[in-house]
Amino acid sequence: MVRYLLLTFTFLLGSIMLFAQDASVHGKVVDGETNEPIIFGNVALYKNGVLITGAQTDFDGNYSISPIDPGTYTVQVTYLGYQTQNIEGFIASAGKANKLEDRKS
Repeated sequence: MVRYLLLTFTFLLGSIMLFAQDASVHGKVVDGETNEPIIFGNVALYKNGVLITGAQTDFDGNYSISPIDPGTYTVQVTYLGYQTQNIEGFIASAGKANKLEDRKS
């Protein structure tokens, strides 16, 4: 009986892991001229023109957004005094920590 219960639990856990394939995105935002990190900049993810989620950069300009559904996104970076930057067509792959290459504001 215990063996069957353990087998069932293992099967269910494996099934959950297969379907829980969320993605994440992380990166760093820096000033294009001085290469200094942008502190408390806003990073937003849009899918089909709809705001999905967002985050703020830390003291080193780093940000991380998770969990997100796999798919194609537009990443928008904004900060007071800088021009808004849009990165179109960013693909977030399932089950991965997707890195958006360093973007200069």
